[in-house]
Amino acid sequence: LVTQVGVMPSFSDPAARTGYLEKRMVHRSSILAALFLKHEMKDLLYCKMRNEVCRVVSLGGAGGSDAMAIFLLRSFYQTKAVLDV
Repeated sequence: LVTQVGVMPSFSDPAARTGYLEKRMVHRSSILAALFLKHEMKDLLYCKMRNEVCRVVSLGGAGGSDAMAIFLLRSFYQTKAVLDV
């Protein structure tokens, strides 16, 4: 919406949040997760995921897609790390 009309969308409406999740969240978090699986990153991230707590900071993914990507990777690596978002 911002790039189309220059206005930030409002997520105060539950239907708007659901629409965003259905339309954008899975795709964006999958892209970020794939980035972390690149050869240069995967060993570093795997070592971090073996810790008891893995802190997640926003990487600019919007809407929590960065945290969702780390959650997907935690499942992929089959770790039980607690995600501190």
